[in-house]
Amino acid sequence: MALWAKRTGHLLLARCIPIVRLTPQPSNCAATNSLQLLCARALCQVGRISLQCAFKNLANIISYGRIGEICLSRPTASSPAQAPLRWTGILFAFAATLLLVTLADYAIGESGSTAITTVFAPLIAGGATALYTRTRGGPHALIGAAIALPLLVFVVFPTQWPLALFASLFCVLGASLTELGLRGPKRAR
Repeated sequence: MALWAKRTGHLLLARCIPIVRLTPQPSNCAATNSLQLLCARALCQVGRISLQCAFKNLANIISYGRIGEICLSRPTASSPAQAPLRWTGILFAFAATLLLVTLADYAIGESGSTAITTVFAPLIAGGATALYTRTRGGPHALIGAAIALPLLVFVVFPTQWPLALFASLFCVLGASLTELGLRGPKRAR
């Protein structure tokens, strides 16, 4: 089995290391120690990394049970986990986009400007979605507007489908900009 190492954007292949199973064994086992040393030396040659770093990666493989996989950096505990998408937020984005664009199109009529129906109403719908969800407003608006897109194409803009696409994209843009505004500027420590 080949080991893949990802380092500085390049994938490096170490073919000379046949690893069938790496299981945690006592450190006094000569076979385990020689296999670890062989693997670590091959990683140093192929990956151009230090011997200490190779042993660390090998220890990660053994301790985490990853066979044939090397992680050069572990995810840190300080990185925040993303909140899951809520179906109520997606439904809100769908309803707000469809309702505001339809109402704007009805209020303007056929002789009016399409800027209100394709730009301003979806921006407001996206902003309202970001305010409703508080976190990850952009993905909520993206999925909700994507669900609303076919209805906008066939009901609101039956002959001009690009306007429905622009309305959906401006909804996502409004949610993303509102979410950035809610986060505020990052302060230096």
